[in-house]
Amino acid sequence: MDPDRVATPEWGVPATVAKPRLRCASLLRRALPLLLALTVALPVSGWGGDSGSGLGDALDYMPKDAALVFALGTDLEGDHYKQLDELVGKFPFGGQVKQTIKDRITESAGGDWDRIKPLLGHDIVAALTTNTGLAAGENQPFVIAWQVNGGRVKDRVIPPTAVKVSTVEGTDVFQDGDTYTAVRDDTLIIAGEREETEAALKRAAGDDHMTGDEFDAALGDLDKDALVRSVGDFQGLLGNSPRLALARRVRWIGALGTFGQTLSVQPDGVELGFELKTEGDLPAMDLPFATGPESAPVVRRAGEVGIGLRKPMRFLTFIEAFTNPINGLGSETQKAKLGKELGIDVDRDVIGQLTGNSSISIGLDGDFAVRADLRDPAAARATLAKSVPRLVRFAKGELLGATPRNGKGFYTLAQPSGQKIVFGVVGKTFVLATDAARAAQFAGQSPSV
Repeated sequence: MDPDRVATPEWGVPATVAKPRLRCASLLRRALPLLLALTVALPVSGWGGDSGSGLGDALDYMPKDAALVFALGTDLEGDHYKQLDELVGKFPFGGQVKQTIKDRITESAGGDWDRIKPLLGHDIVAALTTNTGLAAGENQPFVIAWQVNGGRVKDRVIPPTAVKVSTVEGTDVFQDGDTYTAVRDDTLIIAGEREETEAALKRAAGDDHMTGDEFDAALGDLDKDALVRSVGDFQGLLGNSPRLALARRVRWIGALGTFGQTLSVQPDGVELGFELKTEGDLPAMDLPFATGPESAPVVRRAGEVGIGLRKPMRFLTFIEAFTNPINGLGSETQKAKLGKELGIDVDRDVIGQLTGNSSISIGLDGDFAVRADLRDPAAARATLAKSVPRLVRFAKGELLGATPRNGKGFYTLAQPSGQKIVFGVVGKTFVLATDAARAAQFAGQSPSV
C-alpha cells in the first residue's frame, strides 16, 4: 500500500466540522449535533473539564474494518480548546456564537448542561460498523463509545425511562425509544440498534476490535493529538451502487483504500489535514492534487477562510474525468462547443495556464477572491480580450460586461440584478473577486505556507 500524501489545506478562521451523513433515527439527530457542536462551543470560560483521552478504551468497541471511525477530544483544558476560544473571541459576534451553540448543546443533552459538563474529558468515538456505503440509505449501523468522567456513570447517563432488554458479557443493555445504551467500566456505549450495542460489548470482551496503535497507524503522518481525528475505508464509504461503480472507472477513485483526517486548532486558524492511501502504483497525473509534504501556499487574510491548491490544472482535469462516467458527458464535445462560442481552445488557453499555485479567500459575509499563477500571462490577457465580449453576447442579456479602460484594470461581469464579479490578469497572476478593491488587494498579497 503506497501512501500518497495530499497537500493539506489551511483554514484561516474556525470552521465547523462537516457532519458525517449518519442520519440514523433520533439518536444521531441528538448525539452527533452535540458531538460536532462541541468542537466550536465548549471553550467557554469556566465550563471546566478533566484532561484525558480514553481513546483506547473507546476503540475496544469499534470493529477493525469499520468504514469510518471518528474521534472527538473533549479535554477543555487542552491547547486546542484554549486556542479555539481565543480565535472565536476575536470576532465581534464570538460571544453570541458561543452562547447559541451552548444552548444547542444544552438542548441535545436533555436540557441540562450541568449534567453533561462533569462527564467531559475523554475522547468521544463513533463508527459506521459496516461497509455498505453512505449512499445505501439513512439507517446506517453505528456505535458510539465514550469513557465518561466522574464515576457512577450508569446512574448519571441512563435515563430512568430506559428498559433493560438484555445482558451481554455481564453488562446490561437498555432501550429508551430508538436508542440502545450500556455502561461497561465507566464507558458509555450507544447505538441505534440493539444488535449493534450487543456486538460492541462482545468486541470489547474479546480481541477482535480496533486498537489505538491501529488507529494511529491509519492516521499516517497526521497529527495524532488533533482535536478531531477520523480514519476509515474509502471504498466502504462509497458502497456498491451502480452510479458509484461508474466512478470507480477513474483510476484514482478505484485505487483508494484507507484514509485519515484531522482537524487541529492553531494559534492563527483551524487546519484540516488529510491523507489518502492508494493500492498499487498510480502515475502522478492520475492523482487529483499535486502531492507534497507541506501545505500549498495560502494568502492569509484576517477573518477569512484561506485555501491553497497546487497546480489547479490537475484538479480540473480530475473533476472532468470523474464526472464524465457518472453523467455520461462527452467532455471533448462540450469543451469544443464552449471553445467555439468563445473563440478559444479551452484546454490550451484556460486549463493549460493553471500549472502553478492558486489561492482562495472567503469572507464571513460571502465575499471571496481567487488568484492563480499563470504559465503565460500575456497569452492569458489575449484570451480574456477575445473571449469576454463573446461571453457577454452568448449570455443574451443575462450578463452585462465592461471592458477595462485602455486595456488595464479588471473586467466586470454583472447580472441585471446587480450581482457581479470582477477579474483580470495582474502581473503573472489571474485574479477573480466579488469587487474590484478586493481583487486588487488580493492580487498584491503574497501567499505563504
